[in-house]
Amino acid sequence: MEKTTEGIGVVKLRQFLKQNLVRNILALYGVQVGAYLFPLISLPYLARILSPEGWGVVAFAQSFGQYLALLVEYGFNLSATRAVVQHRHDPQGLRKLLAGVLGAKLLLGLLALGLTLLAIAVIPTFKMHPQIAWAATFWALASSLSPLWYFQGLERMAFVATLDLLTRALNLLGFLLFVKGPEDGWKVLVLMGGFALLSSLTALCLAYLEVGWAWPRWDWTREALRSGWHLFLSRGAILYNAGNPFILGLFAPPTFVAYYVGAEKIIRAFQGLLWPLIQAIYPRVNHLLVKDPKEAPVFIRKSLILVVLASLCLGGSILGLAHPLVSLFLGQEYKPAIPALQILAFLIPIGALSNVFGILWMVPLGLDRYFGVMILGGGLINLLAASFLARFFYHIGMAWSAVIAEGLVALGMYLLLWKKGLDPLAKRRKK
Repeated sequence: MEKTTEGIGVVKLRQFLKQNLVRNILALYGVQVGAYLFPLISLPYLARILSPEGWGVVAFAQSFGQYLALLVEYGFNLSATRAVVQHRHDPQGLRKLLAGVLGAKLLLGLLALGLTLLAIAVIPTFKMHPQIAWAATFWALASSLSPLWYFQGLERMAFVATLDLLTRALNLLGFLLFVKGPEDGWKVLVLMGGFALLSSLTALCLAYLEVGWAWPRWDWTREALRSGWHLFLSRGAILYNAGNPFILGLFAPPTFVAYYVGAEKIIRAFQGLLWPLIQAIYPRVNHLLVKDPKEAPVFIRKSLILVVLASLCLGGSILGLAHPLVSLFLGQEYKPAIPALQILAFLIPIGALSNVFGILWMVPLGLDRYFGVMILGGGLINLLAASFLARFFYHIGMAWSAVIAEGLVALGMYLLLWKKGLDPLAKRRKK
């Protein structure tokens, strides 16, 4: 009887692992390991070898690159993913979509190059270190070419996860081999860009092998830009997310940028443990809204409970372990980062709420415009708060600005959904 029970348990486990959603969550965790764990492994090395001042300059440039990547990615990770779900059984539609998104990214990439020239001309740090500005631009353009949205929409992430892990492992090896002092800061971004380009081109080749090559056409490119516009506005979250080191660097010396970035990278590593759940659940919600609308609210409530409980555990862990985490990952020179890390820990549960309300519910319901306005509004609130708090309180003020902005976004999203009768916490949606 004991063996029979054990055999049944093994069969159930195999059946569970064969479910498409579960496989995609596991694959997306593979991507997330590459995106957060490898940088976290490299963090102690780079923080020490570059020194706070040198690392602060690199972080400032990388944050500028995040703005450029925001421009080129344009929100396609959401809008194009949704379009792939709609055309998953239409190879011609997928071919047009791939070509249209590629054409849009090439146009936006040219604009990004122009913005880099402008930044070098007006920003003192880039005037002194123009090579690091171009290195950040190269990394931004290379990473933004990735067709992750294509495989995400098809709920096939295993290949991308494997490729991402491999290239990031080589990236880490490159840091250890070629970055030997503060003067090598620009090499960090060049290495990141080189391996991101390798990953992006390989994935693009696979996608085109499946659907066939098509040159970008203006009507396809224009349609991709049009459909992604409101979701592009939603990427304003970068104004109080990855773009904050750039904002802080306009007010504070590079050393304080390094303190903030050190704390933020630890937070993002923990926060990244939740992102595969969001990415895997997103196409499933879109599918349920088309095939079984009554089941979608039930599924989203279960997802909300899962994501929020996990985020509370992660946030609480960081609050209790802030001192040893900073000592382990950053070193004794970064002790001023401890209070910033404790403040940013609140971003994990608050961000989980805004992701569920926004990405998992508002976007699948077609509320792109409201979602974009909410996120952009949060970014503007962050800029206003940072213009005062970061100017006078440096990294501590920047941390509070990010938390305030994220909290107001989550609250605004929930109030909007409640007002429209789409409350994800309610047992029944209003008709």
